[in-house]
Amino acid sequence: MANPATISARLDALDAALNQGNRELREAVKEYGRLGEAAAAAESVYKVAYARAYLSFDGPEHIRAQVAMLAETPEGVPLSELRLEMKISAHLVDTQKEALFSLREGLRRLHAQIDTQRTLAANMRSEIELGKTGHRP
Repeated sequence: MANPATISARLDALDAALNQGNRELREAVKEYGRLGEAAAAAESVYKVAYARAYLSFDGPEHIRAQVAMLAETPEGVPLSELRLEMKISAHLVDTQKEALFSLREGLRRLHAQIDTQRTLAANMRSEIELGKTGHRP
């Protein structure tokens, strides 16, 4: 059975969880930004290297595209590796975006639980006031 002490303790716990969730959300947003920048950089590196390789060969478009995919950068890095890095970076951004969504949903649930506890507290206060007057509904 709910009493003022249990409601207060539950509200304190929910408030602490909400504060922790907000800290986690801020960190996750920072990480999302960092991952987004890394993904953009990886995409840029790949596209520039691919364009250079593609334009350096003569022949039909479909052959040039395949030759470019098998090419290496002047530093000896295969374009296939750059493409993989680009794809992995994009996937990490998507994964972090899902994590942000999950954190936000968790915070919404905490807000709903806090509202529920506040309603219980308000109902309890009303019952206490009614008890003081001796009125019974």
